Amino acid sequence: MKAAWITWRALWSGDEHPRVMASVRIAFSSVFLYDLLQIWRFHLVVPLWGPADAGGMGQPDRQGQVVELYQWFAADVHTARLAFGGLVLAVASLAAGLFSQLAALVAVLVYAQLARVLPEADRGIDLLLRNVLLLFVFVPSGRFAGLDAYIFGRLHRI
Repeated sequence: MKAAWITWRALWSGDEHPRVMASVRIAFSSVFLYDLLQIWRFHLVVPLWGPADAGGMGQPDRQGQVVELYQWFAADVHTARLAFGGLVLAVASLAAGLFSQLAALVAVLVYAQLARVLPEADRGIDLLLRNVLLLFVFVPSGRFAGLDAYIFGRLHRI
């Protein structure tokens, strides 16, 4: 039993090369950014996350508890567009590896707020996306193949 435990620990104790998380970061955020830009392209920001009086399906101001985003800002079209724009900028920053951990934190918080505005549209894939974003909050994936590597001088060579 002791030999099995030592083998198991040895399997999981190695260091991962930064290129693995960097490639996951780039692929994940590129696909997510494409999806967000499709939402913008089809003019779905306001219908999905805008208030009902502006033609939106979300009812951030008529729920039992008002969503924090609409407590801090007015429940209008501009706030929905601002939140969506912040999400797009955070995911684009994550794709470029620019302040990647902060960008992931901003993205997961804004995306969670948008999910609270229209909970009916929050699918399983959205929860999975937020979980992956939360993982990137704790992983310095921008240290390889990202602008963080150049800004902070931690360039890893292949």
